[in-house]
Amino acid sequence: MTGSSFRWNITDVPASEVTERRKRAFKKAHESAPDAMLFFTSTSIFYMLGAWISATERPVCLIIKNDNTAYMLVPKLEEEHCASIGKCLTGIYSYDEYPGKRHPMLFLREILETMNLQNSSLLADRDGYPTIMGYRGPKLSEICPNARIVEMPFLVEELQMTKSPFDITVMRETARWGNFAHTLLQEYTRAGMHEFDVVNQVRQEATGAMLRTLGSEFNARGPVEAHARAIFRGQIGKLSYWPHVTANNAIIRRGDNLITGASGFILGLRTEMERTMFVGEPSPLQQRYYSHVLALQEIGICAIRPGRTCSQVDREVRRYYEENGLEVNWRHHTGHCIGYAGHERPFLDAYDETVIQPGMVFTCEPGLYVKDVGGFRISDTLLVTENGVECLTYFPKSLDKVVCDR
Repeated sequence: MTGSSFRWNITDVPASEVTERRKRAFKKAHESAPDAMLFFTSTSIFYMLGAWISATERPVCLIIKNDNTAYMLVPKLEEEHCASIGKCLTGIYSYDEYPGKRHPMLFLREILETMNLQNSSLLADRDGYPTIMGYRGPKLSEICPNARIVEMPFLVEELQMTKSPFDITVMRETARWGNFAHTLLQEYTRAGMHEFDVVNQVRQEATGAMLRTLGSEFNARGPVEAHARAIFRGQIGKLSYWPHVTANNAIIRRGDNLITGASGFILGLRTEMERTMFVGEPSPLQQRYYSHVLALQEIGICAIRPGRTCSQVDREVRRYYEENGLEVNWRHHTGHCIGYAGHERPFLDAYDETVIQPGMVFTCEPGLYVKDVGGFRISDTLLVTENGVECLTYFPKSLDKVVCDR
């Protein structure tokens, strides 16, 4: 595959991908036999429209009929924008403003009546527009009392559990830029520097390089604007003992261990890569825990394969904690799916019985947390294949490759 054709593949979400997503949605909802699907939440609309419409107090709705026609209801200020970026749209309806003289949900009722859907079977991701940014309004069930409304709030989430070939192409690219950002992070990390100084420099340089490489035709808009980054999220030195400590502009000091995170964000998709790094040569105690976390992740990666359950993976990893007296250092399950959100279902958890299938994309991120020393965690993003997994992220993990400021 040539470089130019590869870039074209991720310039934007192609119409063919949007069409396929809608077909999969109707197939998944076949038992409800909907005459139309209505999507009110911004993330669902993004997935089914292939374009990002900002969610404010002004209601928006995507209507997809079972004859493959699709319509958007938007405020007038979004009409031309939606027409420009929306994929596979038959028509757009717009209203003046919210609250406006006529409530937008009452306008939606009129639209459904003109489509002869007021007494039909409607599938919706929720019963009306969500109450965000001060919005108030009637429910879908209230404006269409004679319709048979089936709420499927997790429909899009379930569609996203198995990634399409297009999704995987984009995720491979996000991993490439996450790797680049992490390389910069390691290069720029020095004792005496502040956290924000390092991560801000990395994000600016990595994002600039990514956007220049993808080219001027690349659509950088989405639920998260396109960028590449590598961060510490406050997990510096002893503070890394808390798995979800927040960024606090800590000073990096010699002898610290650092838990890093790196990713690219492209067309709403992401991968995740985390490493434990050391400022200067690690102590024997740091080396000991690092060798354990390497072993834990290797067990998890080897355990992920089609036909097994998520619970089996987590239990195999947990067995290593028990056999090596590390239960006191355990804090969280082995991993989770990832893609359109940082955490997606299913989870590599001892009580999640979901069967692993090809096309799922998991993180494998076991950790050890040692009081007065810090945290040790390694995460990679793994694509489940027919025979096992393919690691999409690839920054080195050997001890000699994760040292900063020697």
